[in-house]
Amino acid sequence: MYEAAQESLGTKAAAAWMAAKLDSAAGEQKTEMLHNLINFSSVENIKAVAAVMPDIERRDRFLEDLVAASGGDFSENNTDTAMSMLSSPAARLAALRRIPRSNDWEPDDEELARLGITRTQWNEILPPRE
Repeated sequence: MYEAAQESLGTKAAAAWMAAKLDSAAGEQKTEMLHNLINFSSVENIKAVAAVMPDIERRDRFLEDLVAASGGDFSENNTDTAMSMLSSPAARLAALRRIPRSNDWEPDDEELARLGITRTQWNEILPPRE
């Protein structure tokens, strides 16, 4: 959907169009749009949509939604990009809290440091497996 708009409108206009669509979407429609962006769109497209968000709060909400839609699949470049674009460690923690608890991802200390999150903060979100 985004790519088709990009072909006819150009990158910036397509990003603004997608941001408006996401703002007006709800429920399953919004989930599907986010899923398609995180799984099938390019890093550049995600960056373009985030760039047209008018403020940090809205951009962080969009990026948190993307991380949640990914199910926490950090093997995907787009999930990692969305996490790195969040405005603060607190925003990254908020995004991580939205990942389903069934996810098997267990970050090492290097990954957490890259996200600006301590092991203690991570363990508060999801206690270590026993």
